[in-house]
Amino acid sequence: MLSFVGIGFYDFHEELEELYNVKAEQFDVIAERIKMLEYYPLASMREYIKVAIVKEAPNEDINPSTIAQILINDFETILKDIRETANLAEANNDEYTLV
Repeated sequence: MLSFVGIGFYDFHEELEELYNVKAEQFDVIAERIKMLEYYPLASMREYIKVAIVKEAPNEDINPSTIAQILINDFETILKDIRETANLAEANNDEYTLV
């Protein structure tokens, strides 16, 4: 399990929790869209890990600046995937997914 260490731990931890909550809401919207398209959203960690496009964090103590860099890399990877999904939605005239 990822373990925070170093200066700024508490503030950084609070920011990550806020980010987590925002992303959880966004994932719920995505899951609802998947169901509208008559598919089933993933529902287990095993399924998520199997299709994940970002790497799991190492099982070690990590300082906030390293965690921030990991998040930046992850968001860049996710953004690339979002762009590919948007292109696919556009090619299929799926304007709702583009929103």
